[in-house]
Amino acid sequence: MKFHYIAARGMAKGFKMDYQGGLDDLTRAYEYYPKDLTILLNLSTIMGRLGKPEEALTYLFISDKIKPNDIGTLGNIGFQYQKMKLYEKSNEYYNAILRLDSSQALGYSNRAFNNLQLGKLNEAMSDADMAIKLYPANSWAYRNRALIHIKEDDIDSACNDLEMASQLGFDKMYGDEVRELKVRHCKNQ
Repeated sequence: MKFHYIAARGMAKGFKMDYQGGLDDLTRAYEYYPKDLTILLNLSTIMGRLGKPEEALTYLFISDKIKPNDIGTLGNIGFQYQKMKLYEKSNEYYNAILRLDSSQALGYSNRAFNNLQLGKLNEAMSDADMAIKLYPANSWAYRNRALIHIKEDDIDSACNDLEMASQLGFDKMYGDEVRELKVRHCKNQ
C-alpha cells in the first residue's frame, strides 16, 4: 500500500513539474519494486526533464529487458535519443513502434520532428499529418507541424497550428515553447 501511495505522489509531482520531488518519491518506490514498468518509465521521464538523458536511458533499458517491445518503453527510448539530437537512432525506435502498431500517433508525431531535423520535410509533414489524424488532441503534433511550416516559410499555417497547440494545452504540459514561437512568428496574426 505504501508503495502505491509513494508512486502516485511521485507521478503527481512530476506532472506538476516538481521534478526533484517526483524523483525523490519515485526513487523510493523503485526501491520497493525495481521491476515495475510504470515506475521505470516515470523515473526516465523525470530524468529526461532534469536534463539527464543517459540516466533516463538506464531506466528505459531496464524496462526493455523486463518487457521487450513495450511501445511505451520504445517511445521513451526514442524520445531520449531525440533530446540527445541523435535523430537517426531515435527513428529506429519510432519505426519499431510503428511496425508493432501503425496506429500509434505518438510514433508518427515524434518521427515527424526527427525527420524535420534531418531535413526530410516531405516525410516530416506526412508523419505530422498522420499523427494529427490519429490523435487530434495531441498538442505536441501541432507544435511539430508548425515547426515544419516555419521551415517551409508557410507562416500562416504555422501560426494556425501554434494556436491549436496552445488551445490543446501545450504550455501546461511541456512549457513555454509554443508561446515563444507565437511571439516570434505570429506578430501579424
